[in-house]
Amino acid sequence: MSFAIIGNGFVGKYLVKRLLESGKNVWVIIRPSQNLSAPERGVEIFGDYLENFPNTLRIIEGDITIENLGIDKSCLQELYKRDVIFWHLAANLSFAIKDKDLVTKTNLNGTINSVNLANKIAKKYIHLSTAYVCGNTTKMFREEDLEVGQKFRNYYESSKFEAEKYVRSDCVVPYLVFRPSIIMGDAYEGKAEGCTFGYYRFAYIFFIFKNWLIDRMANGSSITKKILSMSGTSYDMKSDLITIPWLVIPYTTHGTVDMVSIDYVLDSMLKGVDNINVQKLTIHLTNPNPPAFKWAASCLVQDLGYRKVKYFKVAPVFLVILLKTLYHVFYPLKIKTRSAMWYLPYITRNYFFSHKNSKAFEIPEQKLIGRDFLEKINTYAKKEIFKKIVYDK
Repeated sequence: MSFAIIGNGFVGKYLVKRLLESGKNVWVIIRPSQNLSAPERGVEIFGDYLENFPNTLRIIEGDITIENLGIDKSCLQELYKRDVIFWHLAANLSFAIKDKDLVTKTNLNGTINSVNLANKIAKKYIHLSTAYVCGNTTKMFREEDLEVGQKFRNYYESSKFEAEKYVRSDCVVPYLVFRPSIIMGDAYEGKAEGCTFGYYRFAYIFFIFKNWLIDRMANGSSITKKILSMSGTSYDMKSDLITIPWLVIPYTTHGTVDMVSIDYVLDSMLKGVDNINVQKLTIHLTNPNPPAFKWAASCLVQDLGYRKVKYFKVAPVFLVILLKTLYHVFYPLKIKTRSAMWYLPYITRNYFFSHKNSKAFEIPEQKLIGRDFLEKINTYAKKEIFKKIVYDK
């Protein structure tokens, strides 16, 4: 009987469901919060799963930043007797400098502790990294590559890089390291809170800008209202559509957004695990045909209710300058848009990833990201995620 130990984040929640539906026993390590115990948090996150799979899903208290993940000795003794597939999916996604220590503690120290425990109890070890351990390299980044002289834009990238180094040097059991790019899927509320989650981080800026304009049209000064009216700005409350003929969104000719769907990531990881034997490999889960930034942005603003928006082609360096200028100009929105600015490197340039190992495992390529898929993501975010985000003052 196979056991899996999994993080409870965005990918983890989807993966837990897939494993349970396939008849696997799943143990989820959850750290208690200030207000909730580990079992209580388990019910909060996996309540429906616990009801549907009461005999195969188990919540255990632990902490990846502690030796042996803080797992109770009796649980460890039971794991020693099982055929364990150890899935390490936990990560801190913050790009904020103030979170450096926490990011390092979670992403690097958490990996060290996970690998050390997996070496004791597991038959296989699965590590979820990121394609952006490539840093700022402009060359083809191969699956066997790690150190290529790249520089990192944030501590998230560097911590994931150091974590991969540890897996390669110290993991004794067969392992697979998966490197996804930007994973697209419906996030549950807790994982998108604060807009620190992938695609939502950038998309949120358009949502709050629209709401800010609507508020200015209704509650701004008479001068502000007049300027907006004279510029052709209008809002139809019934249809929730805002017309902004003066809004020009800059884009780069070659800028792409390397999106992959959560289903593609799960299918690929599960196929890889089924085929792993003695291998110690890294597999890229990236899009060989990533959508253009202009197309993705146009889909987003349309789905959020913008009309008559224009687009202007610029060089990548000018796109960054323009967006940073707007970031400082709209000071009242600064606290809510700063995380979007950290996301610019991932939409203002191209990345090149090889897929030799994914092809060897016969993992199909990510299908083209279609309009229907993006509309579903954007609509869900608008209705269920963005309006619930709360920021610290």
